[in-house]
Amino acid sequence: MTDGPDTAPVAAIDHLAGSGISLTAVRKKYGETTVLDDIDLSVRAGQRIALIGPSGSGKTTILRTVAMLEPIEAGSIRVEGVEINGPHVKAHARDLGPVRRKVGMVFQHFNLFPNLTVLDNITLAPRRVLKLDRARAEAEARELLAGVGLADKAGSRPHQLSGGQQQRVAIARSLAMRPSVLLFDEVTSALDPELVAEVLSVIRGLAERSWVTMLIVTHEMRFAGDVADEVVFMEAGRIIEQGPPGQVLGDPQNARTRQFLSRLSEH
Repeated sequence: MTDGPDTAPVAAIDHLAGSGISLTAVRKKYGETTVLDDIDLSVRAGQRIALIGPSGSGKTTILRTVAMLEPIEAGSIRVEGVEINGPHVKAHARDLGPVRRKVGMVFQHFNLFPNLTVLDNITLAPRRVLKLDRARAEAEARELLAGVGLADKAGSRPHQLSGGQQQRVAIARSLAMRPSVLLFDEVTSALDPELVAEVLSVIRGLAERSWVTMLIVTHEMRFAGDVADEVVFMEAGRIIEQGPPGQVLGDPQNARTRQFLSRLSEH
């Protein structure tokens, strides 16, 4: 078996059905700095949205608020019509467990447990949170590993893997929780250039063979154009331009978007 991702369908993700996301007048501050400024964004079930823009524009903060890792000061964030983040959520936060479990996030840095095998990294949360028995959790984990081209790495530990392999394990770990929403935060930024393609290939394959809803923060414009249904360009906590990849990336209407893309093409 090769280390490259397998593009064949994976039975373990066949059940994934997209979940709609809506952000309405979302405002987020760190101290006196506004990082999200009245953001309105609707993501249909099964839709793939790529978030692009300069560092500090608020892209990652959107993911963190949707993942309920950061509270918001104003507005509302809903998943499948259920408010999961907002000033009034604290009153019913205990009831949000089932919705929280539908949202998975893959980070820049892999965050794998170094003392556990790849298989145990993937099965830990399904066994504890979803209450799957060991046999079922391991069977699903092995299917997911096959889907990301790492069927032969189940017994390895993270330090024995390349960065690209570790990131693919992190993706499989997120999928093992059976999410209907996946958030990808610059998942290739910590990788050597030659490893970027293998991780992007896994995400591209997942987008092609499942109905999971995706929000993808990326600086890879070609990848954004390939995988996204819509591209959102952000700056200073605001959405500057949004539309199909061909428009935003190929014929941007906003001068700031054109400037950003022009600078990227110079490097």
